[in-house]
Amino acid sequence: MRFLVQRLDDEQPARAHLDLAVLSPASARARHEALGARFVARGKEWTVMRDPAGAVHCLTDRDPRVPTGGDEPAGGARGVFGR
Repeated sequence: MRFLVQRLDDEQPARAHLDLAVLSPASARARHEALGARFVARGKEWTVMRDPAGAVHCLTDRDPRVPTGGDEPAGGARGVFGR
C-alpha cells in the first residue's frame, strides 16, 4: 500500500482525504467492506469508499510499488507531497 497526498482547491478547515494505491482494487474493496466501509462510487481509476465514521477515502488503481513523479529528490530523501 502507498499513501498519496493531494492538494485540495477549496478553503475549508484542515481535513484529510486518503487515496490508497492498492495492487488489487477489488480485493481492497472487499477488505474495506469487511471492516465496515461502504462503496460510494467508481471512477475511471479509483473506487470511492466511506468508512464507518463517515469519512471518504479512495482506493486507486495505481501500483503502490511504482514511485510517482518527483517522489525521490536528490539523495533519496522523500517529501510528504512528492516534491
